[in-house]
Amino acid sequence: MSAEVFVAPNAIYRTDPDIAVDGQQRFVAAARNFYAPNIVWTAPGRDVQWQGREVVIRQLLREAGGMHDPEFTPLRRHRSDHKLIDEFAVRFVYTGDGIDSAPIARGNFVELKRVRLLELRGECCVQETCLETWTVLLPEG
Repeated sequence: MSAEVFVAPNAIYRTDPDIAVDGQQRFVAAARNFYAPNIVWTAPGRDVQWQGREVVIRQLLREAGGMHDPEFTPLRRHRSDHKLIDEFAVRFVYTGDGIDSAPIARGNFVELKRVRLLELRGECCVQETCLETWTVLLPEG
C-alpha cells in the first residue's frame, strides 16, 4: 500500500450508510498497511498524542464520527522518499463528540484546515504530526 493511496478516515463518511460502512472497512485495512505498529500521531495545537497503530485507527474513526456531512477540499500533496505532506480543508457540523480538545461546540458549522506531516520508513508512516486551524463559520442555531 503506497502512501499516495492512503485516504483520511473522514472521507468515508457520506450520506449513504452502506458506502460509509464499506469505506470504513477499506480505511481500516489501508491504515493497518500504512501505519507502522509503533506510529506516533500528534496534533500539537490540541495537545493530543496517540501511540500505536490500533489506537490511532480507533481515534481517527472516532474523530470522523464527530463530523456530520463533511465536505473535503484537497489543497496540497507532496511526497519525497521519507516525507509526505497532505493538506486539506474540511467543513462539517460538529456532532459534539469525538474530537478531543477542539475549540468548537456541538452544532457549530466549522472548517478544519489540516496539514498532515508524515514521516515514512519505506511505505509505512512512523510519525504523523497534524497542524490544524479551526474556524467556526456558524455557531449553533
